[in-house]
Amino acid sequence: MGLRVGAAEIDALIEPRAYTFCEERIFVDSGVHRHLLPVDRNSGLIRVTRNVTDYRVTGDRVVDRSLDVERLERAIGRRVPRPRVVEVDSVRASHRGRVRGDTVAVFQPRVHPRSDVAPPRGKALRRSAPEERATRAPRPEVREKDQRREARAAEKRQVREHQQQERTRQDLDRRQARDRAQQAEESRRVQKQRQAEEREAQRHQVRERQQQERARQDLERRQARERQAMEKEHRREVRNPRGEADLDQRLAREHREMAARQQRERRQQGAAREQVRQERQGAAAAQRRSAENQADHRAKPPEQKGEGREKPKDRPKDKPKDKQ
Repeated sequence: MGLRVGAAEIDALIEPRAYTFCEERIFVDSGVHRHLLPVDRNSGLIRVTRNVTDYRVTGDRVVDRSLDVERLERAIGRRVPRPRVVEVDSVRASHRGRVRGDTVAVFQPRVHPRSDVAPPRGKALRRSAPEERATRAPRPEVREKDQRREARAAEKRQVREHQQQERTRQDLDRRQARDRAQQAEESRRVQKQRQAEEREAQRHQVRERQQQERARQDLERRQARERQAMEKEHRREVRNPRGEADLDQRLAREHREMAARQQRERRQQGAAREQVRQERQGAAAAQRRSAENQADHRAKPPEQKGEGREKPKDRPKDKPKDKQ
């Protein structure tokens, strides 16, 4: 590390782990300590940075000129706050230099010069020229420590990457297993619904056949009763010769009415058979669509299991299949 005070330069060795680095955009943020870069990266960051430490004496004050405020403002994209220094008369009043609004409280003790007391002398640091600092190589033990630290950091990164890959693989396996289970459950549900629809269609066909059979039997019984009534009326009219002409007319009229009634009933039965035929065709088409949807559903991969599948509530129910 180099320290320059005016024209004098002082150089001292500081270990790489003693430095603290952060991104330039958060340099003046209040919570910058929560976003510091890992210490393992210090060795590499030191090689791409330069020393800008510059303390100068202006009048009777020591001024820090290390950082260019305008350059820093361009880097972070906003103005750097400049609080106003307010002197207080005690350390307690300064609250450890806490910033309040746009002011910062600082306690400056009064220094009374004395000529009878000599200042304490410390260990002087070795001075060196800029060329010597630039060409001086780090000591072997420092370089060895840095290499070991970098090796440990690389090993830790590999372990973390391997653990991350293993977690990703496990998550993928669990997701695929869950998708397969959902697909199997959906297939079972569709199969049960199709079976229930088939059973309901069969029951509906049985009821339709039973209803048609009862209607046919009722028609036959009604026609038999009408024929018996007509024959009875005919025998009674035959016994009375005077009403033979009226009988012929009445019989002809009743025959025409019965023929018309039978024709209407045949048309109704034909319409019913046509409706049943159309319903059977619709049920067969619905079954073919259901089979095609199930085939498409089984052919799709788990990631696309929900696309293009017809919802159960949207599928038309199978219509009863009756024989004509």
